[in-house]
Formats: sequence, C-alpha cells, structure tokens
Amino acid sequence: MSVLRIAVPSPLQRCLDYRAPPRHPPLAPGQRVRVPFGRRETVGVLLEVRDDSPVAELKAALEVLDAEPLLPPALLELGHWAQRYYHHPPGDVFAALLPAVLRQGRPAAREAEPCFRLTDAGRTAWLAGEPRRATRQRALLERLAQSPVPLPAAALRAAV
Repeated sequence: MSVLRIAVPSPLQRCLDYRAPPRHPPLAPGQRVRVPFGRRETVGVLLEVRDDSPVAELKAALEVLDAEPLLPPALLELGHWAQRYYHHPPGDVFAALLPAVLRQGRPAAREAEPCFRLTDAGRTAWLAGEPRRATRQRALLERLAQSPVPLPAAALRAAV
C-alpha cells in the first residue's frame, strides 16, 4: 500500500498521511492531491511516497490532480528550508508556492506561446521593399515571409 505524506494548508505543524487513491498516475513529490480534511476537501502538496505509516487507519486521498509534479525539486527544497527556518506550518508554506488558482484545485494549463505569420498586407509591403528605413522590421518581415508555418515569438526574437 502506498502512503502519501501530504502538506495540507492548515495551522498543523506536521504533514498528514493518506492512502493513495485507487487509480492514480505515477506519484512524485510536487504533485497536487485533493484530500478529505475534516468536513471538507482541500488541495495539498505531495511531499513523499512511503510504504508504511505510524497511523493504523488512513483516509484515502480523493484524487491526484497532476500527471507530473508542478513543483520542481529545487522549489520543494526551498519550501522545506522555509518551513524549518521560519517554523511555519508545512501546508501553508507549500500552498504559498502555488498560484491561487492551483491552490483551489483548478487544472494547471500551460499557456501556448503566441505564433505569428505574414498577412497579405505584410506580404505586399515586403514585396514592395517596405519598410525602407526600419531595418529590424524589414528583417522581421523577411523571416516571416521565408517560413511556410507560423513562427513562435521566441524564434522571431532570435531572428531579429
């Protein structure tokens, strides 16, 4: 049986142990987990996966919210350090490392980087040799005209 040690946002000065939910993705420290806590449900941060617990009967975690950890090892280490140094509850420390929408259990969606393509007006200006004095803008139009697919903003920044 997998035992999850979870930092639950509360004034408790310790982490809580829960049984892993029946169906779950691979578990790793830094994932968010929805757990029962008193009469409500809350979102905590998984800190450790163990084989046993000193507690005889454990409640089951309800769901693992992330397929992969949102908090990298360096940020987890910082959270552990801050908790020890400031003598602050671990649940509050690790919750503070997440934006509010993630603390509430909403999905962690990565924003797509904007992509750009040359419009018909841009192609007309490029073919006419415009802009004549703005060399960086001209280089940008040149790069967009050479690409058959939309280019991410990072590729355009590198090109100009």
